Amino acid sequence: MNQRIPLAKVATIIRGLTHASDAFADSGPVFIGQSEVTQSGNVAPRFVKGGIDNLVKLEAGDIVIASMDQTQRVLVIGDQLVGSVLGHGCLAIRVEQSSSLASSAFLAAWMRTDDYRRQANTLFSGVTIARLGAKVLGAIELPLLPQRRQEALVVLADQFQNARESLTVALAHVEQLERIELEIFFRENDQ
Repeated sequence: MNQRIPLAKVATIIRGLTHASDAFADSGPVFIGQSEVTQSGNVAPRFVKGGIDNLVKLEAGDIVIASMDQTQRVLVIGDQLVGSVLGHGCLAIRVEQSSSLASSAFLAAWMRTDDYRRQANTLFSGVTIARLGAKVLGAIELPLLPQRRQEALVVLADQFQNARESLTVALAHVEQLERIELEIFFRENDQ
């Protein structure tokens, strides 16, 4: 069995402060809220109004979860989302730069496993709306794997991510082809 440590030993858990109602500007920092996380960032961007105090800005490698999403989806902040604003109801996990125990990529891959999901699902609390709090998220136990195993898990997760992205593109092309072919069919029958 692998040794385990609390997530808070390798990462800082950050609470989002900006409410979604503040994300209706034409430009400004991109808002990352529950919709953005649950849709894997594949939604039209919402921008935060200028002049808002207490903005929590996201950094490359931050892992964002929606605290009320019991499906446990994660959104990893890439270069294109650096500086985005973390929304209320979301938590960001920022791996400490000094940590040699786990990388952000390994942590994001592990958070897609049943090991993480089982632990997280037991920690949701709330009478009306169940949510995962920052403190209990930090208590989830991360397995400490040898570096080569961590790297292998990241490679495997990347392969599946690439496959999902390819399928998404292929599906979009099939849907576009379907629309075109159906339109051609109806135009041919009109003549």
